[in-house]
Amino acid sequence: MIFYIVLLYFTILRLFLKKTTKTAMIRTGVMSSFLIFMIVSSILVITIQLRITFWHKVTAFLIIMFFIRSLRESWKRIFLVVWSSQTIMVVILAYILYMGLLGFALFQGKTFYNDPAEYFQDVTLTMFNMYVLFTTSNFPDIIFPYYKYNNLTVVFFIGFLFFGLYLLLNLMLAVFYNGYRHQIEKKIHKYDDIRFQFLKSEFDKVSGSEHE
Repeated sequence: MIFYIVLLYFTILRLFLKKTTKTAMIRTGVMSSFLIFMIVSSILVITIQLRITFWHKVTAFLIIMFFIRSLRESWKRIFLVVWSSQTIMVVILAYILYMGLLGFALFQGKTFYNDPAEYFQDVTLTMFNMYVLFTTSNFPDIIFPYYKYNNLTVVFFIGFLFFGLYLLLNLMLAVFYNGYRHQIEKKIHKYDDIRFQFLKSEFDKVSGSEHE
């Protein structure tokens, strides 16, 4: 609790010691709200033995992210990359949805697979298992029961995996890579502009003093 109080003190003090902008004031307000929440929750934990909740842990992580600039910028960059890649993500979700509905129409209600954990029992379960199949996590458990019944069913599963893994996922990786590289180049250009403006202002000061 003392740690959060000290952080709150320096967070507010920073407004008076440093030139503040509108973004900095908003960040300080959000940060102060998080710290006040942690202080109050810490007092409740100490006094009435309140259990530490999920939101308590999330807030602690956000506080760390706000104070560590490199971590904050990394998460911001990842968010921007994901946001710029939403088109390919929608395409992948639509692909899983379409193939899931097709698999549900092909395999739902079949009596040859009597395992209690039906993979195509309903639409929700079908979508989840198609996602598991798409990630290749334990995918043989989904394929083999139907392959034992009819070898031709492997065409559906292997076609789904081949197109999804070797085309869509690689395409998503390329989009993520280009987006991340764009963010890095944008950051480098920003620092280059700041350095150029700084050197130009210092050169102008030196030139002005020499002329005087």
